[in-house]
Amino acid sequence: LTDRSTSPWSIILAYSSDLQNWKIDPNFRLQGSADYDSPCLKKFGDYWYIYYGSGEFGEGIYVRWSKTVNGTYSEPVKVLTNGASGEWDAGRVGEPYVFYNPYDGKYYLFYMGMPESLDKESVGYAVSDTPNGTFVKWSGNPLPRFYFTRGDDNADPFVFEKDGVFYIGITASMTGGITLPCEIGFYKTTDFQHFEPCAGQPALERGGNPWDGGAGVEVLRGAVTKVGNDYYFVYGTNGHSDNIEYVFITKLQFNVTVDTIITANNPVSYTHLTLPTN
Repeated sequence: LTDRSTSPWSIILAYSSDLQNWKIDPNFRLQGSADYDSPCLKKFGDYWYIYYGSGEFGEGIYVRWSKTVNGTYSEPVKVLTNGASGEWDAGRVGEPYVFYNPYDGKYYLFYMGMPESLDKESVGYAVSDTPNGTFVKWSGNPLPRFYFTRGDDNADPFVFEKDGVFYIGITASMTGGITLPCEIGFYKTTDFQHFEPCAGQPALERGGNPWDGGAGVEVLRGAVTKVGNDYYFVYGTNGHSDNIEYVFITKLQFNVTVDTIITANNPVSYTHLTLPTN
């Protein structure tokens, strides 16, 4: 996760043995001369990879790798650059989410991009033969904009696969701009050429979940990880009366056709992580 209490922002790790109780590793921190933001931690083969955006305006996406999750990571390698002037992602690229597609043997990097005006967030993706190679952007970027959240801003992508279908989660503004409030919804694809929204979206509505604060509380960002036979959905909230941002974990539930994604009635756990003093 990003520690925004440091200057520049840095990356730290949280760990748990039961999905209930999470702690910060006090001995791990990645920090450079520019902000590090929105990390994605994945293991491919024998190595752990941390992907992240860097710079105040998302001036490229980088990766570092290590044989141990909390060990010494390599020097950063830039794997994605901003688009050329006038393109949809010329102003900023960031919020990476990387996964391996077993059906074509390639690595996919989903990301958020903004034009030079920085007035709209969109989602695109790029593909590589290796997890640390240069990723080639899809010629059809950006992905179609979906309006299930009543707004037109799409950001913070994350992806998971179930039964050959890839589900793409996004945070989208409920207004016409890039500001809060936000909700989270899913769309899907089988070929990464054609995309359609899942039925019954958004999956998480602002203030629609009594356990995370009720009315006025935002839901944003997140990711899905399969543990055993269950799919766990991690997401963030803010807007609480105590001015603390929380992280929640809930199980995903699916209908019979796996077209509609709904969440469980109660979270598996939630936490407010205490940052290390250094």
